[in-house]
Amino acid sequence: MQLLSPDFLADVIDLPVAALLVMVGLGAALALTGWRWHRFWLTICVSLISGVVGLRQAAAWGIEQPILAGVLLAAAAGCLALSLARVGLFLAYGLVTWYAMKRLAPPYAIPAVCICLGGLFSVLFYRFCVVLLTSILGTLLLSYGGMAYAQQQNWYPMLNWLKDQPLAAHGAYAGVCGLTLFLQLYFWRRARRKKLPEYTAEELEAERRLGFAVKGRAA
Repeated sequence: MQLLSPDFLADVIDLPVAALLVMVGLGAALALTGWRWHRFWLTICVSLISGVVGLRQAAAWGIEQPILAGVLLAAAAGCLALSLARVGLFLAYGLVTWYAMKRLAPPYAIPAVCICLGGLFSVLFYRFCVVLLTSILGTLLLSYGGMAYAQQQNWYPMLNWLKDQPLAAHGAYAGVCGLTLFLQLYFWRRARRKKLPEYTAEELEAERRLGFAVKGRAA
């Protein structure tokens, strides 16, 4: 499976310039602030997807006003988004693990085992998994939007380059994805340190190792 598909890029190129710039902006914001604003991104994405589903399925559900079904489903899903975030991440990483095993080692692609292992990994390393997922999705939006905009402006034949050099394109994508992941973790650690300006390095190290109170505060 190719993350960067020439066929999909050909469809994206037909979008208006404003839509491409919005795609680039959203991709960059998601890739750089995925963890810091993960509650915002999660609620917005779930609400939008649920609203679209409500609009499309209103007739099948016997609702005469599609806008009503869309608004109600978007509001309900947005309220439940944060509560079901870990469940969704569990299923997402579990299914990705199963798919990867089917491609790499089919004899060992046991659905229950793969889904449980991938899901447990997302539970144990929740923050890293959120950062990784938002970096991948944000960089994907940024890549498609940027390549389509460059093609429209005749800066570079991105469509032909993607067809002729898929390995180089995916290598560049992986590099940008790794950079955004590193920046997310760096910004998070920097913001975390700013919350404790009164602690010295020795006090923080003692708290981390021993877990006792620092300056009258429980560790």
